[in-house]
Amino acid sequence: MAQPTKLILAAIKVSGAATEVSVRRAGLGPLIDACVSHAQNQLRFFQAIGPFADIDLICRALERFHKLVRALTGYLEFSRGSQATAVLSAITKHVSDRIEPRLKEVVTDLNQAMRRRENSDRLDTDKLLAAVGGIYLLATVRDCRDSLALNTVYEQAWHQSGQALEIHIQRNMELFKENPDDANTIARLDAVIQMAQVRFSPEYAETLKRARQAAERRN
Repeated sequence: MAQPTKLILAAIKVSGAATEVSVRRAGLGPLIDACVSHAQNQLRFFQAIGPFADIDLICRALERFHKLVRALTGYLEFSRGSQATAVLSAITKHVSDRIEPRLKEVVTDLNQAMRRRENSDRLDTDKLLAAVGGIYLLATVRDCRDSLALNTVYEQAWHQSGQALEIHIQRNMELFKENPDDANTIARLDAVIQMAQVRFSPEYAETLKRARQAAERRN
């Protein structure tokens, strides 16, 4: 179900109390177990997280995991020593441990992707792809961080990625104004505008696109 919270709220209404004990007493315990199992089933999507991983698939799995966890922990009161909470805690740790190293690489990938070689500039498409994917993952973690154990790492990566993006946006926009025909500059500028839309806002990205169009007209 797209919104598992609806099922949990219905179970609470039927059982008459927002506790795991009441829901199980009403015969709806399998619903809790199904949500836990489905959350655990998302683990397979986090086995390979790297520069060439399917970030879109990982982000969708993370969003699904968040919905399932919040449906349970956000509305049900679990008794101490509950098996469901023990399993959810273990799953949360596993997902967080898999994503944490990738978050730490986001700013490094961004800086390396934007690095310009003075004598013979070459576009590092692998790093560019990794940087864009990292920003998308970071934005997904922002929306799902209540269900993860990544607050410190996330806050640092979010803050530093914003600072780095601002620098690279300004630098590549200036380079584009100087030489609007340079293919590498165009590719990097396209990438930072795409990342700005995810990291900042669509409105900010639209402002950057208009600035680029203005530079093209002047040249």
